[in-house]
Amino acid sequence: STSAPYGVDPVFRGSSSLYNPELAGHMCCDISEFTADCSPPECGDFYAEYQDGHATIDSDRGLPFGFFAHKGTYPIFFDINMPQKRTKDLLTYMREGFYMDPLTTGVSVQVVLYNGQLQFFANLLVDFSFSEGGQIEITKEVQTVSVELYTDSKRHEARTVFEILFSIWVLIYLLDEGRELVVIFRQTGSVAGYFKSIWNYIDLISIGMNLGTILAWVVFQETEARQFSVEERYHVYASLSSEAHFLHLADNGEGLNELYNRLDTVSRMTTFQTRYMLINGINVFLLLLRILKRFDFQPRMGVVTRTLELAASDLGHFGLVLGMTFLGYATLGHVVFGTSVASFSTLWDSASACFNMLAFGDNSAGYDLLGVQGEMLYPAVVYYWSYSILMVMILLNFLLAIIVDSFAVVKEQSGSSISMPAEVYRVSRNWVHGKRAGLSDGRLVASLEALATSERTMVADLKKERGVAAREKSEALIEMGGTTYTREELERVLERALHRHSSLTAVQKQPAGLETGDAARVAEHLFDRLAKTQEPMDDKEEETDRGRHVEVMQQLVNSQHELMKAIGSLQSRLDALEGGKA
Repeated sequence: STSAPYGVDPVFRGSSSLYNPELAGHMCCDISEFTADCSPPECGDFYAEYQDGHATIDSDRGLPFGFFAHKGTYPIFFDINMPQKRTKDLLTYMREGFYMDPLTTGVSVQVVLYNGQLQFFANLLVDFSFSEGGQIEITKEVQTVSVELYTDSKRHEARTVFEILFSIWVLIYLLDEGRELVVIFRQTGSVAGYFKSIWNYIDLISIGMNLGTILAWVVFQETEARQFSVEERYHVYASLSSEAHFLHLADNGEGLNELYNRLDTVSRMTTFQTRYMLINGINVFLLLLRILKRFDFQPRMGVVTRTLELAASDLGHFGLVLGMTFLGYATLGHVVFGTSVASFSTLWDSASACFNMLAFGDNSAGYDLLGVQGEMLYPAVVYYWSYSILMVMILLNFLLAIIVDSFAVVKEQSGSSISMPAEVYRVSRNWVHGKRAGLSDGRLVASLEALATSERTMVADLKKERGVAAREKSEALIEMGGTTYTREELERVLERALHRHSSLTAVQKQPAGLETGDAARVAEHLFDRLAKTQEPMDDKEEETDRGRHVEVMQQLVNSQHELMKAIGSLQSRLDALEGGKA
């Protein structure tokens, strides 16, 4: 890019339709008297010797340049006060003065309109880009913005009320999510449980975006919309009736600078409005997802979310297969037919054509393929029919089958559940009965909270009693044959067994082995061994060291197995003694 002047003033060019030979003597270089009230040839000359450090006269042609840079561009402004003839002459000035020459890479057109009835500004942007191949790419964009939303209080009262209610609603949901986070933290000692559900992520993103848009809207209204003002006309050119140098700026370009600022402000506001509405559109989509989440409370209303949740794994694997196949066909179409079919000329166009055929049944690209002549006809036919059979008839029906199968399962599970109208009726009826009985929602909640507190107290007392019992060596030792033996009972059983054993050994003159007095020692030993493994951990250890709890339980099981083996061995010996006695 360059800021040097270029082109030519066609008024001084002999072959131009605007040529006026009588003005040749007033080409340069005194412009001190060139004003809106008096212009050359009556008052001075058309051009100064220099403008912005550049000579105004082309030394090679001996003619003045036609277009001068201002802030990096070469602006042309069509004044609202220009008569029709002046507007046509300005267009001729641009064309015959070579406004677009071989070095021009693009032209941007901006038109700002105002609708007084709707109180909207419209910003029209059209860009013409010239490629090296000779093509002209045209992009256009129309954006609107209103800067007078709150100036008429009567007209916008409803809008203001709804915006306030919406802001309060967002804050309530933020507090509700905070309450849920605190509850999970109190129950588990960590907030990790809150982030295990994807719905909570959706809630946080939605609430965050809502708060962001509310704040951005307030800032926009205070810093942009309320401060914006525009003049009916901007004095850009020194004269709208000068016979040459049509683009001579007034007041060294101050009017054009002010116009630039207003156009930039309009562009900035309309861009903000477009992005703001885009974010709001995403917010609406997230709200729809949150509504689906809220439907989960009712089995029949939550069929959609539960169906997708059940089919999520199959859909993920199938989506990978479908995506790879689709990408393969899109790439194949571009590589093979990109030079002969416009719909496949780029990879993006090829993917769009394949998607339209798959999702919407748009076969316009297919018709283009089947219309190919020559040796590419047969590959085109194979490509089109293979894509139609594999993607449309087979894989798309696989997708529907996965969803329908999951829906059938969910439908069967919720088939016997109460319908939404019946549940609303039941809730309403219970509410009315509660009102008649004098049992309000507040009293019911208070009663439930009291019950929950009582239950927590009972659980705490039970844990305390169990801890004391464990420290005092609980009497319960082992269950055998449907009977639970205490330490004393076990000692008595062992004494009787050893007594019978000693009697038999005395009769049969066999070694005595264990004596009767050993019963207390054996029972004490077994009890102490079991009590040590059963000694409970305190609440802090139980919550912070799950692995140790599992290890202790495993030790308990092993000890019980050893005790069972010892009792079994003792019982076998007793049976053997009784058999020998018989």
